[in-house]
Amino acid sequence: MKNFKNYPQQYERFYDDAVDRFRFKFKHEEVSTWGNNPAGLSDYTKLLKDVTADMEAKVFDSTVKLYWLFSKFCYFGHRKVMFAGSGMCVDRAFAYFMRKYAGIEPRTFFGKYSASLDIADYLYDFFPELDDSDPFVTTFTYPFKYMNFGCLALVRRMDERMDLLNHGEQHKMQYGDFIDYVVNYVSCYNEEHGKKYMFSTIMNNCRAPFNITKYEERKFKARNNRHGEPK
Repeated sequence: MKNFKNYPQQYERFYDDAVDRFRFKFKHEEVSTWGNNPAGLSDYTKLLKDVTADMEAKVFDSTVKLYWLFSKFCYFGHRKVMFAGSGMCVDRAFAYFMRKYAGIEPRTFFGKYSASLDIADYLYDFFPELDDSDPFVTTFTYPFKYMNFGCLALVRRMDERMDLLNHGEQHKMQYGDFIDYVVNYVSCYNEEHGKKYMFSTIMNNCRAPFNITKYEERKFKARNNRHGEPK
């Protein structure tokens, strides 16, 4: 994206052990494991990374396949369009079929707080050919090694999201480092171009430490709410 700019670090880092933030200063030397099992923080940290990486790979694979299956549903010849609204008739038929005949609740897998919702929002960025492919024949592998699901959630509503993710991957950033990089990016961008993005720490998103949204989107929602329209 042409507007992406690699800003140098100008703002204070959130994830710096030396920083005393919100009357809390992290003391790494005080971390241990209950019962000393696993023994040693290096083993404990490695197991955490290995288990979550394995879990994310499996969740990603299942999400791609389920999204593909859901998007194949048709009713009276009209296709189910995921997350965009397919018309009341198709959406109701989809929900009815899934609950009665497939025996599943679609919202369980792509609900508001699910990691699969974030993944699905990126699928056509990752795989533009998905509609014309078959994930049960062709393997679609998660494209990042360092950028985890938390990174996807953090920048999901930003125009520069793929640039930010690719930059983080290229520089092998850990999650905390990526959060600091994005916070610095947003702060520098707003300072240079005017307020485009805003941070929100309201606990309505359990997939990242805070939301990053556009000011114009927040104003649009507020205006609609004042007119009594659905949130």
